[in-house]
Amino acid sequence: MIIRDTRENKEKLVQAFPKAYCLPHGDYLIMIEDRHFLIERKSLSDAIHSFHQKRLDEQILHVDALLVENNWYTLKKYRHQTENILKHLNRISLAMPVIRTESVNDTIWTIYRLEEMLRANEIGQLRKPIIKSDLPDDMAKQALVLMGFPGIGAERAGTLLRAYGTLEEAIKNIDNWYLLNGISDGTTFKAATFYRTRVG
Repeated sequence: MIIRDTRENKEKLVQAFPKAYCLPHGDYLIMIEDRHFLIERKSLSDAIHSFHQKRLDEQILHVDALLVENNWYTLKKYRHQTENILKHLNRISLAMPVIRTESVNDTIWTIYRLEEMLRANEIGQLRKPIIKSDLPDDMAKQALVLMGFPGIGAERAGTLLRAYGTLEEAIKNIDNWYLLNGISDGTTFKAATFYRTRVG
């Protein structure tokens, strides 16, 4: 079964996925018996907008995959903004699948293909975050947000979450990161400056 979020109201998507519900997170929920797979779908322009509004990482915390739909026209139109978002999508791909499609029709085919994979138990390998640490899956997704800070890779993000327990506590203690093993004063200063510049 594929459930579409009610805000996904393009005609082709409505026709392809008639069962709709107001999902609290994500845009498409694939359910097979007791298994499920939740997808956040964004056009490239929407992903760029969410990235600049500092909402993208928060929006994907509760989903299993990010699907980015774009075409060559969009890439050309936003070419001066795509470099940063593509780098960020590469970071996201460390924690979850980032699926790129070229059109609405391609997106429809891909979602049905994911349903087939879930039915055949082939999707488990996509569900597991691939951050190289002993973090549980929910923490691995929080680590993804921390990896958006300058100087914070997968290993340091894991260090922060093991020390502080949650993303919120890690950010609350951002000025004290230098106290942790493997995080320098300089990295702490850059991360704190980055955070306050963007968030205030």
